Amino acid sequence: MLYVQPVEEGLYASVVLPSLVIGTVGGGTHLPRQNELLAMIGCAGPGKASRLAEIIAGFSLALDLSTLAAITGGQFAAAHERLGRSRPVHWFTRHDLTPEFFRPSARQALGEHAEVVQVLFLEDRHSESSIITELMARKVEKLIGFIPARLWCRGPGGAARTLDVMVKVKPLDQEVLLMATRLATMCGPRLATSYSRYRQQTGIAGSHLRELEVYRQTDPRFVRHVPVVHQLFRDDAREAYVLVLERLDGLELMDSADDPSGWRPEHLEAAVRGIAEVHAIWYGREAELRAQPWLGYVPGASTMAEMRELWEDLAVHAAEEFPEWFSQADLAVHRRLIEEIPDWWARIERMPRTLIHNDFNPRNLAFRREQGGPCVVAYDWELATLHLPQHDLAELLGYVLTPAAGADDVARWVALHRECLARASGREVPEAEFNDGFRFALYDLAVNRIALSIAAHTFRHYAFMERLTRTLHHLIRLTSPA
Repeated sequence: MLYVQPVEEGLYASVVLPSLVIGTVGGGTHLPRQNELLAMIGCAGPGKASRLAEIIAGFSLALDLSTLAAITGGQFAAAHERLGRSRPVHWFTRHDLTPEFFRPSARQALGEHAEVVQVLFLEDRHSESSIITELMARKVEKLIGFIPARLWCRGPGGAARTLDVMVKVKPLDQEVLLMATRLATMCGPRLATSYSRYRQQTGIAGSHLRELEVYRQTDPRFVRHVPVVHQLFRDDAREAYVLVLERLDGLELMDSADDPSGWRPEHLEAAVRGIAEVHAIWYGREAELRAQPWLGYVPGASTMAEMRELWEDLAVHAAEEFPEWFSQADLAVHRRLIEEIPDWWARIERMPRTLIHNDFNPRNLAFRREQGGPCVVAYDWELATLHLPQHDLAELLGYVLTPAAGADDVARWVALHRECLARASGREVPEAEFNDGFRFALYDLAVNRIALSIAAHTFRHYAFMERLTRTLHHLIRLTSPA
């Protein structure tokens, strides 16, 4: 086991190998080649076993330090991409974004005879992207991220048309997990160990496939509240997972997470009504949703309890790194919630769940101005999962409200969400149970998703993080039993 701790001169590193069984006499040590190699390092004959053990331990320590240095410096993931494959991969690149590639997009938008004549890549005026995409940006050599483009098209009769699109090229889930593991390692050995142990259950696994499949839904309640989908492209051999979506231009409140002051009650109401319509699609159809091969890992009471080591390490890291807004009192609340996971998560499992966005906040939504008012448009569905519908509402309120929000104000939005969900799904939604579910969703956000985001905030500053954390803790206090 590797130990690294700060000392006055720098860092002190040591390694413990508790079960190292070796010998320098007897057995095969008398064979010519083996004896020659032992002699080369001064370990042949009686009384040399301790020296051989020191050499083995020293090599192990050097290997661990080299690996940690490579992870910290970013070379580890790059070396994995370059050398760690059993087959060469002809990666998808910008050169593949040809008129022929975009032909299905043109025909979906402009008609079956449309052709793309030219592709013009545009400057992206909206630099914000999902945290997952940011984790991978410029960390691997292949094409990843958002690419705005204008397609010059020719329609029937030679009529010229243009189509503005946003191309999203997704990384593999395991590439994202490698990068997230690197961040966890930089947060310290405790978090590095626990994150590595449970990283496959943090919601990232399968994300490169999940978003494509979510966007294939054709239910009008979903289509109305997402960007227009022009084309979905998947090539496993080339590790290419590409979405061609409507380019969202001129929408209200895009990328407003850092400054939600522009949010008005009409926007929050539109967001709540819109996401309730999406929640209604799979509400009460949990077994059917679980059967979808793209859904991936679904959190549950047993797995969440099993992962308490990770939730504890995340909370401790937050309190140590940001004590000015994650106090010891906040840490005590987190520890109580973590200890009680088997109780409140068991109650979550008994409540109706549905497909949720799981990243429903002003980073990933905007509003179209329609005749009847604003209409929410949600994008970046890679973290979508089976959970309480209240989870999306809890996250939205954490970003948009402030620590001064009153109980009546919060209750108003919870009631609106419940009423809209009941109306859109045609199912009864009991008020008391729904209110409890909202409270449990706040607990889950605090110990899981937001705690993970705080760890990322250690290395990539998010202006909203302090406000979000304070508001979330306030909402927990506001809704928890006295």
